[in-house]
Amino acid sequence: MENYRFPGIEASGEKIQATVQKNMLLRGGEALELQKIDNRFTVRLVNATADCSQLFQPMHVQACRLLPSLQLTELQVEPEHLEPAMRIARTSQAIAFASHVYQWQNSPGALLYLTDQITIQFAHPSTHPFANRFANTVGPEQIRSIAASAGLQIIKLVPGVAKCFVFRVMPQATANPLKIAQRLITHPAVLLAEPNVAVSIQMSRDLGQPDCPDPDCPDPDCPDPDCPDPAIRQPRHLDTALANLTTDLYRATAAAWETTQGDRSTVVAVMDEPIDCNHPNLTSIGKIVAPWGQNHQTSQQTHGTLYACIAVAEKKGTTPRGIAPGCALMPIAIGNFLDDQSIETLFEWACQQGAAVICCGWTAKPAYYPLSLRQRMAIARAATQGRGGKGCVIVFAAGSNSTVEEAQPEQKAQSESRWLNGFALHPDVITVATTHCLDLKGTSGNREPGDCKSGYWHNVTIASPSSNHPEALARGMSGAEAIVAGVVALVLSVNPNLTATAVKQILQETADKGVEEGVDILASAQPHLCSVPTISAQAIYDAAGHSQRLGYGQVNVLKAVQAAQQTQSRSLVAQWLQFHNREAIAIPDADRQGVISVIVVEDDRQVLEIEITVHFMHPFASDLALYLLAPNGATVLLQSRSLGKIGNTSKTSISKIYTFETTPLLRRLSCQPARGQWELKLIDGAISDIGRLESWMLSLGV
Repeated sequence: MENYRFPGIEASGEKIQATVQKNMLLRGGEALELQKIDNRFTVRLVNATADCSQLFQPMHVQACRLLPSLQLTELQVEPEHLEPAMRIARTSQAIAFASHVYQWQNSPGALLYLTDQITIQFAHPSTHPFANRFANTVGPEQIRSIAASAGLQIIKLVPGVAKCFVFRVMPQATANPLKIAQRLITHPAVLLAEPNVAVSIQMSRDLGQPDCPDPDCPDPDCPDPDCPDPAIRQPRHLDTALANLTTDLYRATAAAWETTQGDRSTVVAVMDEPIDCNHPNLTSIGKIVAPWGQNHQTSQQTHGTLYACIAVAEKKGTTPRGIAPGCALMPIAIGNFLDDQSIETLFEWACQQGAAVICCGWTAKPAYYPLSLRQRMAIARAATQGRGGKGCVIVFAAGSNSTVEEAQPEQKAQSESRWLNGFALHPDVITVATTHCLDLKGTSGNREPGDCKSGYWHNVTIASPSSNHPEALARGMSGAEAIVAGVVALVLSVNPNLTATAVKQILQETADKGVEEGVDILASAQPHLCSVPTISAQAIYDAAGHSQRLGYGQVNVLKAVQAAQQTQSRSLVAQWLQFHNREAIAIPDADRQGVISVIVVEDDRQVLEIEITVHFMHPFASDLALYLLAPNGATVLLQSRSLGKIGNTSKTSISKIYTFETTPLLRRLSCQPARGQWELKLIDGAISDIGRLESWMLSLGV
């Protein structure tokens, strides 16, 4: 323990004496012990493109690895050179930030990287029962004073949390973010202080991919990402795996497909490794929506591609279809690391781009990983504010952890007693796992997301696919998260007005309840909801339909779809309102700004159905893309550049009608007031052909 006098922080006119314990991370209301790595550290360069060879030479650097997603460079040195090298780095004008690298005390090999951000929540009457006495004192001036004393600069607010801000650690700071947070938390005006730390992402063990045997591998393309073994990077046989996974499952899904195979307006975001968007089962028109991080078209058979195909693949050739083949796919590449900033960015993107379902087949690599405040709020915002306020349905893996399984016996014993997957425990997500039979433990790396005795397990909904293919079982392949994401997509396709909470409730209420201990649950053709067999109690369900052993039971695709259909609002259109704009407007050639035509609606009744009729002239209609902008700010793509050369002169008139049936994305605009400004936007994306909007009509069923 070390005692520090923290300048500039005062309470009742006296300095605060802050007691700081080395290498402790404040996170999720806990103080987590860390260990320094003695042969590596990280730096953030002022100029990321600068030549570092001369800069690093006096530091005796042995190896260098770029961590682009974190904007950090990891440097390896001999242990005796670590502290001298860091002193050089911290005094260099070319380096903005330097920090030790840590590992979690109970997760050997799970590295932790400090960033230059700290989240601070200041005491406020609405957030702290004893904060009333500080409500009048924690104003902007005191916040700035506290931040300046710590060498911090405000970056942004944390949405939805009173008096909570993200700060950047500036070069003049006299301590690292861990110590700064510990000092700040002793101030009576500070309710929370959490450093933003980055850790490796671990994909769900459903693919049975081995972990890297060498944590010092510099290969950035390694899926672990630290793997020197070429055998681990061999292409996976995706199509074979997909066929093996889904053969039995189709028997359960076929009946539901008679009702719906999914709707293009229902978008499934798959947050995973880069997805092969050229995979034959994912190339239909309108299939791919708003990709993120797909900087290159990967042809690899990745974990992400497999999960995308399980969820939404369309049948082409011999490869079978996914659970919801009619739905759209939003590929989101997550990279190799996660921190507060990346979680906020990814979930905000999915939410803003119209994802209905978010499938997350990954977790953090550390065995014990509570979420930070920023991560909890980012997921909560998506789950409550997405889909126009109905909420995105978020599906997470219950978790697997090779770090625990590969630890030494004495380390493993400690890790087993401290295991927690914060993502799986978030109250706004659906958490899934797979168990191939009730007396089989750990084959797919499934674990409870937290200690059973803690009561966390009660919040979890667990799901397993119905695959008993020997190869799939041997490789630990299940795709449970992707299967449940596909089921949710079917549910929302038949009833898009369901809230995320309602969808979760439907899955729980329609689940087939348990089996006795030791019975193979894969004997039937249904996908199952079950938990991992780490406790010996029989499958006893409480009044809420929950079992400590089997969660909420075995997912039933048909019952879930039928329940969603039965709860669908049967509102019928009582009247059609028609509005016209007959003002002809020239469409600028090759202008990305396009042209906008406006219709103003005064009626404030709720929109139940929409029909758009557009009349325009253009010699090559494939130059054009058409969008409808609703009064609530939502934008729907009516027509992509796929019309072809319909006419052969600029005088050829073209008429197009867009309805819920022809353009499912229009369904996003239902159940909102008609009042406001509706806009039709036309963009000419190619040079040489000039067109004109003649008129358009907006028909609203109310």
